[in-house]
Amino acid sequence: MMQKNPPKNSGRRGTQPPREACSSTPSATARFEDVQPALNSSFSVFTYDRPGFERGWHYHPEAELTLILESSGHRFVGDHVGNFEPGDLVLLGPNLPHFWSNESPSLSQETRARSIYVHFHTTWFEETTELQYELQEIRRLLARASRGLHFTGPESQFAARSIPRLLELSGLRRLTRWLELLQELAESGGGEPLSSAGFAPVLDDITCDRMHRIHQYIYHHFQSGIAHQELARIVGLSPAALSKFFRRTTGRTLTEFINEVRVGEAARQLIDSTENISAIAYAAGFDSLAHFNSTFRRLKQVNPSRFRELHRKP
Repeated sequence: MMQKNPPKNSGRRGTQPPREACSSTPSATARFEDVQPALNSSFSVFTYDRPGFERGWHYHPEAELTLILESSGHRFVGDHVGNFEPGDLVLLGPNLPHFWSNESPSLSQETRARSIYVHFHTTWFEETTELQYELQEIRRLLARASRGLHFTGPESQFAARSIPRLLELSGLRRLTRWLELLQELAESGGGEPLSSAGFAPVLDDITCDRMHRIHQYIYHHFQSGIAHQELARIVGLSPAALSKFFRRTTGRTLTEFINEVRVGEAARQLIDSTENISAIAYAAGFDSLAHFNSTFRRLKQVNPSRFRELHRKP
């Protein structure tokens, strides 16, 4: 943000650019769209409106603030797996791999994937010594965002009002609104860290492509069963090498990751449907109700029936 010499890939304001995440090109920086600098602005604001989120497992040197307007599904940030729905607000630090997916078979085909996201460079906040006191809270916010931050409550509501305005404003008014938004998030002291503190992504092209393939396969098969032999073949590894690769890249085992995806789907069904818990457990891919209950309690710190009670919508 506010760089004296904006980078070539800083983006344009408006609709989403033609990004191909995890592209097959050899350059590490070619993983995101190559677009012109933002027009008359030092940061970029985009709208996304398509049948589904299609950008895959990717990262970029810009920090990103994303507000989900429509659609729901699963959110992947570093080694985090969670649910998202309209109003979801996430701040990502630079080079943090992430992926939003609404490809669950249970989702309505009529649902659109709509969001507004802001890309900005953090170097200005780090290098501008003249405003070191005024920007210190935002600096601390951005340092925390290296793991990804999920905001809810008043902060999310404030962002939902402020971010769309960025598309309408220009010049100093646009910049002022953007700084006010960051300051509001910083002063709130909120934002739940998403990725674990020890997560250190490996960001070469082969790893990016493999992780995208793994995510896609698991998303399409977690309800019916995961064939590790087939998944290993898809990414060009032996089953043993696949397990080591996934653990080294994400800090968790494949089984742990699959269970998190299944629990995430089950949690969404517990909130959105009146289906009985055993049916939800089996539909999410668990082979027994006891296994589902123990896994759900371990990941959510509450049993499924209590989770439904706490999250049931009026």
